[in-house]
Amino acid sequence: MRTVPFLLMGALLLVTGCQGKVFVRPTPDALVLEKTTYEDILRQLGNPYRKGSSLKRGETITSITYAHANAWATTGFGNVTPTRSMRFHFVNGVLVGYEFTSSYQADLTDFDETKVAQIRTGETKESEVEQLLGQAGGMYAYPLIEREAKRALVYLYSETRTEPFAVKVYLKKLVVSVDGNGVVNDLEFNSSGEK
Repeated sequence: MRTVPFLLMGALLLVTGCQGKVFVRPTPDALVLEKTTYEDILRQLGNPYRKGSSLKRGETITSITYAHANAWATTGFGNVTPTRSMRFHFVNGVLVGYEFTSSYQADLTDFDETKVAQIRTGETKESEVEQLLGQAGGMYAYPLIEREAKRALVYLYSETRTEPFAVKVYLKKLVVSVDGNGVVNDLEFNSSGEK
């Protein structure tokens, strides 16, 4: 999924101060892949900030995003502006994935990317990934990941720094796919921008 436009939207929120809609992140047990519906999310969170669609593995994916930024608040991390975003992905109105990112201290999603090298495909178990990196802020199912994987843990962090005459966005994302036995069978890590 294209994550950068999702985060740039957060950066644009910052330019005008406090923007978007404050939302309460659903608990993981309230989000069941291939069961939770589009209507379930709307009932929980109301109307989204943004809607979109994309094509992945021949399937049309509808995505909705909830976001909030407060340029007047502080994160405790220098000039990082507090932002919180959550995106949900649906095929035929049924949830196939979600991801959450926050630079607020209360629910910070930053993770130690130096530990990614310790994750071994065919060896590392899902529980070991969570011991290493903490609880994932998102989850994917097919078609966001290959059909061979049962699900994927999604770790996502972004931060926006405001500097004189510039807004800098940093992003890192890790998708760890696991098979039916809970063993890692694929992983993908990407980062962009400057921290």
